[in-house]
Amino acid sequence: MDSLLRQSLPPDARPVSLHLFLSHDPYLLDLGFTALPRFLQDRQRQSRQRGIQLHCHFVENTGSYRKLLPLIGLLDDRTQALDPYLITADDDTLYPRNWLRRLLNAQDRLNCVVGFRGRRMVVEEGRIAPYHRWIKHDPSLTEPHPLTVPTGKDGICYRLSQLHRDVLNWRQALQLAGHADDLWFKHHTLLLGVPSALLNASLSLEFPELTAAGRRIRPHRNSQAPHSLFLTINKRGGNDAVLARLMDASIYPLSGEQGQPSASSLKPASAGSRRPAVG
Repeated sequence: MDSLLRQSLPPDARPVSLHLFLSHDPYLLDLGFTALPRFLQDRQRQSRQRGIQLHCHFVENTGSYRKLLPLIGLLDDRTQALDPYLITADDDTLYPRNWLRRLLNAQDRLNCVVGFRGRRMVVEEGRIAPYHRWIKHDPSLTEPHPLTVPTGKDGICYRLSQLHRDVLNWRQALQLAGHADDLWFKHHTLLLGVPSALLNASLSLEFPELTAAGRRIRPHRNSQAPHSLFLTINKRGGNDAVLARLMDASIYPLSGEQGQPSASSLKPASAGSRRPAVG
């Protein structure tokens, strides 16, 4: 949290706000909060004297979808018309001071969804290969591509116009995508034909993850941290099932770039003044 509040601001002095979405009710590993913790009250008050103001909100507990969907819901018509930048982050990751600027600069330069880490879908004979065979290390991951899927831990930068309006249907998100919010958000950029690019060409490059006590979690080689629900689900093939449900439920025509397969022809393998806001 503190690393987000200490970000270097954009040189053009555009306003930046940080929104933290909490819930009273528990959900999976999130035990919920009965009230706003004192340290967050202090951070919120202190941020009023800084360049990035912290806003805390209590919302329905939809798990990882809280990083983006409530943020979009806060935007009034005037702000929506400015096509704001929407940046997702985790509250248990330590970010470098230039994190925000790098995302904004890349979004402006590439005009596509930008994340630090992710994978690219592999297409074999018109079918999407299983998740574990997607590309994780390749220099081309830093270039815009319709099949690149950013993952959220290290941060993703969207423009509001890059997300299909139906992304807000959180009930359908939980029904179809479950915990795989990255695939839900990717699906709703792909519906508009918006490509994605990564700032890191390898999934092995990542920012430090912290425990609840603020200590760094050491990376586990050939294993996974025991608290990582996302990795546990993926290991069991959950992402392949999610992708199949999303493709089956899609009623919108999807078109790929010239020389790229059309997303409508892909099937999963069986098995501002624009205001940046960080959620």
